[in-house]
Amino acid sequence: ALPYMSPPTTVHCASGVMEAFKLMQQHHLSGLAVLDEEGHLCGNISLSDLKIAGLNFDTLSRTHMCVSAYLQLDGMRAPLTVDINQSLRDLVDCLMRERVHRVFVLKEGELAGVIGLGDVMKNILSFANNQC
Repeated sequence: ALPYMSPPTTVHCASGVMEAFKLMQQHHLSGLAVLDEEGHLCGNISLSDLKIAGLNFDTLSRTHMCVSAYLQLDGMRAPLTVDINQSLRDLVDCLMRERVHRVFVLKEGELAGVIGLGDVMKNILSFANNQC
C-alpha cells in the first residue's frame, strides 16, 4: 500500500486556467488533478504546462481558456496512475520511466491521492532516520 500519498487537490475540466494556477499558488503545488463532468480523473495540469503551451505575452489570452481546452493545445494525455496496493518500487519505477514529478493514486478506480517525488523523498528520509 502507499500510505505516504497526499490528498489530491483538484480542478474541474471546465474551470478556467487562471483558477487552476491560482489554486496551485494558494496550496504551494506544482500540479493539480483535473476532473471530468462525472468527477473522474481525466488529466493533470501543472506549472510545466505554461512552458509547453508556449506562454508569453503574445499568448497570454490562453490563460482565459478552460482547463480542458488549454491542455488540448499540446494534446491532453491521460494522467499517470498507480493502484493504492502497488509497491514503492513500482511507484518509483513509474516516476523514473515516465520522467514525471507525480502520479495519481487510485483506489477501486477512484482518485484517492497523489504521490510526488517529494513524498517519495520524505518516505526514504524517514526510513533512513529510523535506521540510525
